[in-house]
Amino acid sequence: MLWGIPRQPGRVAVGGLGSGQADELRGFAASSGVVEGPARIVKSVEEISRLQQGDILVCQITNPTWAPIFQTIVAAVSDIGGSMSHAAIVARE
Repeated sequence: MLWGIPRQPGRVAVGGLGSGQADELRGFAASSGVVEGPARIVKSVEEISRLQQGDILVCQITNPTWAPIFQTIVAAVSDIGGSMSHAAIVARE
């Protein structure tokens, strides 16, 4: 891992860091808090319209074009990033 970015995307988020269950999500929190809600996997910016109020966004990475959706979601889970990534900064704002 380099600066919170896994060398092989998907390895840190799914299956953890070599421990735990294969269907368990593990990673590093960019901010504190606990939420519950439906998780929606979004693979591209074209799929953003599928998100609804209260959803948890699950994606590979975000960029500034995704910023407006952060008013709708309650949490974001990304495969790439860290505490200074775009998703983490916008989520804290």
